[in-house]
Amino acid sequence: MIDGVLSEDEWGKQLEEKLIAGQNKGLELQLVLLKLKKARLINSEIISASLEKDRWKAEDVSAILRNQWDDENVNVRIKTIDKVDRQQVKEICEIIRDQAAQIVACHLVGALDVLGEQEIKNITEGSFFWGTPQFKNIVQQYLCVLGVNYAEFIKVGVDGDNTGSMKRAAVAGINYIETHAPQRESSSHQNTTSS
Repeated sequence: MIDGVLSEDEWGKQLEEKLIAGQNKGLELQLVLLKLKKARLINSEIISASLEKDRWKAEDVSAILRNQWDDENVNVRIKTIDKVDRQQVKEICEIIRDQAAQIVACHLVGALDVLGEQEIKNITEGSFFWGTPQFKNIVQQYLCVLGVNYAEFIKVGVDGDNTGSMKRAAVAGINYIETHAPQRESSSHQNTTSS
């Protein structure tokens, strides 16, 4: 977080949202796989019991959903998941993605309800939101189910680091959660408008 943009109290609230909406998705996957391994329901040996030393990331979930099992750019633990286990692991990632999408949709609808406005702007966890296949579409589907007829998601500009985006969000008065769009994409703004 950027000192001076958010108070320590606000930083804590924003961090919780980030953890729920995306960052902890890799840890969720890791914990499920550890339980399956202990029950001898999967063959993969790569799954480490050390959550602190070898913590899975949200990007691992995204890579699995993109079928990047053997891609040289993904984490080695994904490449070494046993081929027999891959479909089962992917299905687990789909459940994790869908649950995260439900949480994001509920957060947005709750903000609309509490603020009593027809339009809100909301920045959320970036790399999981934009990098996970179908995540944005699933959020939109849940928003429709919850009575939001229209949702627009726009990426915020990233200046090499996230300082520019964070400061612009704070200055604009946007209800700030946190964003870090993938490095490979320039000019990314993640701003949610719902009505």
